[in-house]
Amino acid sequence: MTALTIDLQDGFMDDSVIIRVDGDLVLEDDHVSTRLQTGFARSVQCDTVGSAVTVEVELPGRGQQTTIGIDPHDTAYLGLSLDATGHIASRVSGSMFGYL
Repeated sequence: MTALTIDLQDGFMDDSVIIRVDGDLVLEDDHVSTRLQTGFARSVQCDTVGSAVTVEVELPGRGQQTTIGIDPHDTAYLGLSLDATGHIASRVSGSMFGYL
């Protein structure tokens, strides 16, 4: 098993967020908001099995959804933000994201 940490970062404003990893629900929160001072909203960690996982992200209130495929052995951290147009943007990292 490999741990995967998913950080909700910039752009969230009282949003409903649903996240599934390989079909398993890992987060369902109706009130996600970014702390403007840090660029961080919340984090969720889950265990994964295998060398490829699928992360599904849905923002029902914004009509947005995306699917991201990652290898948790190379990428232990996934950052999710909303860009200026309200679309879901992702970035991956082998090391933890930093917040002020």
